[in-house]
Amino acid sequence: MMRRLTQISAALGLFAVSAMAFAGGPLEGQTEQQATNWHAIIMFCIFVTMTMGITYWASSRTKSTADFYTAGGGITGFQNGLAIAGDYMSAATLLGITSMVYFKGYDGFVYAVCFFIGWPIILFLMAERLRNLGKFTFADIASYRLDQNRIRTFAAVGSLTVVCFYLIVQMVGAGQLIQLLFGLEYNYAVVVVGLLMMVYVTFGGMTATTWVQIIKACLLLAGVTGSGKSILMDLIMTVLVGTDVAHDHFNRSATGRHSKRTLKGYCLLDTKREENGVPEYQRNKGAITYIALEFTWPAKAGETPRVETWGLRIEFRNTAENQGHIDSYYCDGQLCRDDFLAVSAEDGKKRPLELAAFRNFIVKERDGRIFETQKQYLRDMANEQHLNYNPAVLTGLLPQAMAFTNRESFDSFIRD
Repeated sequence: MMRRLTQISAALGLFAVSAMAFAGGPLEGQTEQQATNWHAIIMFCIFVTMTMGITYWASSRTKSTADFYTAGGGITGFQNGLAIAGDYMSAATLLGITSMVYFKGYDGFVYAVCFFIGWPIILFLMAERLRNLGKFTFADIASYRLDQNRIRTFAAVGSLTVVCFYLIVQMVGAGQLIQLLFGLEYNYAVVVVGLLMMVYVTFGGMTATTWVQIIKACLLLAGVTGSGKSILMDLIMTVLVGTDVAHDHFNRSATGRHSKRTLKGYCLLDTKREENGVPEYQRNKGAITYIALEFTWPAKAGETPRVETWGLRIEFRNTAENQGHIDSYYCDGQLCRDDFLAVSAEDGKKRPLELAAFRNFIVKERDGRIFETQKQYLRDMANEQHLNYNPAVLTGLLPQAMAFTNRESFDSFIRD
């Protein structure tokens, strides 16, 4: 009976959160409804089927309160570690915390660390005592000593208040994601996600929750070793140290060593295939690529933050070129994606700006600068009036940091 009441309470709680997210509406201006993406829907259905399979398997093993709350003590330390890692690698962590650090700087970093510090406190001060007493929550212990009805009411109100604010954000984010990928209406997307959460938590208990998080952690850990991360790091490094230095360190963040990746391969999308000994590229008619890094300085309340944008314009006019035409640029303030695009007179589609149009935009409209050489660009970027750093130190340390290269000692890192 206790297990059934727990399951019903959990379902009602998730239903309430779904309703609040539904009532809150989408975040205006953040996403646009897309055309139905059948590939994404098929992959989503595969993962949902796997989740429901785990839930069905777990429900057959959940026969008591201990099974529901702690999986009957059958989860090993390694499995628990993966599950906790999967729990932390959520949308709130990968998107929310990243955004908070971006906007709030060091304060955002402190926030990111604080909730992690809470785990050792719970582990060393409470977890063992809960297990020894045969209890599952702090409210169980407090109600054992004090007035049960008042303590449980107080604990329930406090828990639901905190959890609702957290889950509403998660539900809104999940609804936006489903809307973006599948072309569903936001309201339907929230309902679908809410129902799936209710089913696998209510019927599967801790066993299903743990194994879903383990699978999520394994997929994410496998994904971050892919080329997406290394490409992003390579492009950031290219803007900060220039192409002459960066090209010797491409893909080291993924492999830890030099690879055959090139700036040309990134811009023209190397297919890794050859025809008659000639490499094939997806953009076989050439391409224009823009890279931009935005730097924001902290500002006091009421003041406008100082913003600078530094970047590169890279143009390969055909696949025969190996170096391409590279122009370095700088301007005050922010640049958005549309600033680099213009509507084509031929087909009405947006295309990257040609050099003359981009030069006019940066120099005349944004009062910026197009540099004649990368040497001038790197020198001015390091100037104390701009980013204010030692270019020799950055050129030596950044490629190693991007490649996660071990230093001989911390002392050598500080001295360098």
